[in-house]
Formats: sequence, structure tokens, C-alpha cells
Amino acid sequence: MNRQTFNVQITGLCDYYRRELSDLAINVYWNGLKGMTDKDFINAVAQEVATNEFFPKVPDILKHVTTQPRLENKSKLSWCNNTSQLLAQYSEGAA
Repeated sequence: MNRQTFNVQITGLCDYYRRELSDLAINVYWNGLKGMTDKDFINAVAQEVATNEFFPKVPDILKHVTTQPRLENKSKLSWCNNTSQLLAQYSEGAA
């Protein structure tokens, strides 16, 4: 996927869910999702908005992928999921 498509869609998600993401969080999403095609990402975002009342995490978006990510990006998915969990755990307001 190209960065422009990602930026448009992630901004749309933030607007829809009324959520602000830090630059670090945006980079976590980018690193976890950049192996997707533009079409798959756009479709996944649309499906998440239609079915999820909460802001999606990287794995939530990836479950909608119809094509496999490039091999070099598969190892990043685990790292990204772990990083997302750490961000959620240590973010402000976390219990």
C-alpha cells in the first residue's frame, strides 16, 4: 500500500471513532499494515467501521485481508501486535 492511501484511511478512522493517535502509534499501524494492498486496506477499514464499535487494532484490520502480506512483513505482524498491546497497557489512563 502507498503511504497516501494509509494516511487517508487512518485519518478517516480517527475522525469516525473520534480518536487521536500519536506519531508513534501511527507508525505502529503503518509498519503492521503497509504490506497490504491499497484495495485490501480500504476494504478492511470499511468492514471494521461496519462491524466494530471500537477503534480497530492492527490484527482487527488484518483479519479482513483477502491476499497474503508479503513474506518480509509477516514477521512484523507479531512485533506490531506486541507493540500495540504494550502501548495499550502503558498509555495514559490505562488501568
